[in-house]
Parts: sequence; structure tokens; C-alpha cells
Amino acid sequence: MSFDNLVDAAESNGGMASQAINLQRVIVNRKIEKSDHRLVNKPIFKGHPAGPSSLAKYIPPIELDASYNSDDLLQKLEKENRLVKALKESRKNSEERTRRLNIVRARQSLARYKIRPLLQPQFDSRVVRNLPVSLVNIAKCLAKNTGLDPLGICLAILGSVSIATWGRVSITLTPEWSEPAVDMLLHVSSSGTRKSSLASFLRMPFEQYCAQVNDGAEIRMRHQKRKLTLLKKAAEKRAHQKIVTVLNGEKE
Repeated sequence: MSFDNLVDAAESNGGMASQAINLQRVIVNRKIEKSDHRLVNKPIFKGHPAGPSSLAKYIPPIELDASYNSDDLLQKLEKENRLVKALKESRKNSEERTRRLNIVRARQSLARYKIRPLLQPQFDSRVVRNLPVSLVNIAKCLAKNTGLDPLGICLAILGSVSIATWGRVSITLTPEWSEPAVDMLLHVSSSGTRKSSLASFLRMPFEQYCAQVNDGAEIRMRHQKRKLTLLKKAAEKRAHQKIVTVLNGEKE
């Protein structure tokens, strides 16, 4: 007779327990326990063995963590962010590596071919006839000393005419082609001359012209600003008078 059965018998007999007195009750209880045990162990579906599965020992028990809170979510989010950053960095490095490999392949492919010089352009021979004799002589002298093309030297000299001329000097290459020298500014001078002073000297006519044109515009702008200021002050004064009138009417 188990200890639990003795306790149950003692409670039913007013605190006294004995095997002889409660033997019949104990036998009945044992029969009930055995019948319940058979009902529990009896399989519901036929063909499946009763009891725990053979794979149960390999499955770890599931434990619920009572201390689960938002900190775990933050840690998980930070971990995912780090993974995303690492993925982006890896992709960037892969693209850079691929780009360098493509450059190396392109260089190796181009190294097989020889560089061919460009053909010298052929200009109209009549261009030299329309240029000043002094310019042609300078170009021929430079070409003799440097080996450059005289026509190219002439074009380089013509392209360095100052913008300060503002149309007073024109470049004529052919009777059909003529253009005023207004597109470039000369920044060269002889040795010992400051380039900034030369540039300011060349810009002086243009600045004087702009000052004369803008003189009247500045006066008109000052008058317009003054007019707008007076109109603004008058509007503020009228609004102030209306507010004072309304307040005086409410007091009365």
C-alpha cells in the first residue's frame, strides 16, 4: 500500500489509517488506477505503436524565455543591418574588381595594335595670301626653327587676339570668311610685365562701356527701390490708422 493511499484512507476515517480497515477501498482504488492506465496507454489509431517515438531523444526540449523583451529585437535588427552593410560592401568590392579586370583586358587588347598618327589637315592655300606679311614672316621663322607647320602657327597667333578690341579688329582668312575678334582674352605679355596688369588694361575699354550703359540703369533701380520703400511705408501707416480706428470704436 502506497503512502498516498494511506493518506487518502486517513482522511476518510477521521485521521486514522490501517491496511486491514481500508483494504477493500485500496483494492478498488488500484483497480480504478489500472483501468485508467490501460485507457491512457491504449493507442487511438491502429497500426501505430504506443509510447514515445524513437526520434524524441534527438529533439531538444523547448523552453520559453520569460526574459524575452525588446532588447532582443533591437539586437536582431542591428545584426540584420550589419549583414546588409556587409553585403553592400561586398557587392561594391566585386564591382570594383570587375571594373579593374575589364580595364586590364582592354589595355591588353589595345597593346596589340600600333598607334597611327592622324593625317595632317589640308587647308586652302589662299589663306596665307590674305594674312598680313609680317604675320606670315613670323610664322615662317618659327616654323624654320621649330619644325611646325607655318599655317598652324598663323592660326594660333590669330586665335590669341584680345577680347578688349570688341569688334574693332577682325580676322579674315578668306574673302568669304571674316569674324570679329571677340571670343578670347590675351593673357600673355613680354618678360617682366605682370599678367594681371595686362589683363586689366585690356579689359578697361569693355568695363568703361559697361559702366556707361549701366549708369542709367543703376539710377533707375535706385529710384524704383525708393518708390517701393515709400509705398510700403504708406501701406503700413494706413493699416496702423485702421487698427487704431477699430480699437477706438470698440472702446466707445
